[in-house]
Amino acid sequence: MRNLFAIVLGLSALIAGGGCAVTPTRAVPDVVTCTVPEITVEAETPASQTKSGLGISVAPADYSVKLFRTVTYQPAQPPFAVAIIGTTAPSVYVRKTVSTVGRVAPDRIKFLLTIDNEMPRVFYGKGTVVQFDVGGRLQPVNQRGYTNLLGEILPPRQQQQITIVGPRLSSLTKPSGMIGLFLYDVVTKENEAGVVVEKENFHWYFKYTLEPRTTQASTQVAEGYMPVAQYQAVMASQAASNGQQATVPLAPAYLPATGSP
Repeated sequence: MRNLFAIVLGLSALIAGGGCAVTPTRAVPDVVTCTVPEITVEAETPASQTKSGLGISVAPADYSVKLFRTVTYQPAQPPFAVAIIGTTAPSVYVRKTVSTVGRVAPDRIKFLLTIDNEMPRVFYGKGTVVQFDVGGRLQPVNQRGYTNLLGEILPPRQQQQITIVGPRLSSLTKPSGMIGLFLYDVVTKENEAGVVVEKENFHWYFKYTLEPRTTQASTQVAEGYMPVAQYQAVMASQAASNGQQATVPLAPAYLPATGSP
């Protein structure tokens, strides 16, 4: 009886403060496993290539598992010790779940280009077409992934590094395979009038393997009352982040405090 009184007293104090009255938090250990791509260039296509005085070298991005925290709310049934106290204002009893989610970062195929201009004239990246091939199939690529390459202006004897972004890692549907990177119509020569008179194509092939990586994570659960207005705002925000329509109960799940009309 003494323990029950202590729990009720503590919950009453938190409710009076207008926050979310939290019952004891449960922490559940978890293990997060993700598949991380290991990408290496094939010997048949050297990482560094030079054509007509323009050198381009390519290095794949480094991939790793990063932990992200996700917070979700859902209405719940209050336990007996909490229900007999109730609240002094319309509130919703909610369950808050804080989970650690492992994700591979970056989440797309990315390469770092190092462009070395040894040509006598300025290099312009405009007009270059970028294509990605995964497992023998061309992948759709948004031009925004290499806009910085298209806008590149590099004077002679200068070097610049540019990141280009390809398809999502979900396009790597097999445990191992090949990735092709193609740069078409790269301008390597213009005449005195600025008219393009020479273009080159660059291509690279990479081998990838998907390796499992595990890391420690946890899930924490807490419960308590939340004012209706706050609950509606939280649920609307949660639905928006998930691309869903917000659903708010028409009748809040609350009990009036003892002695309330």
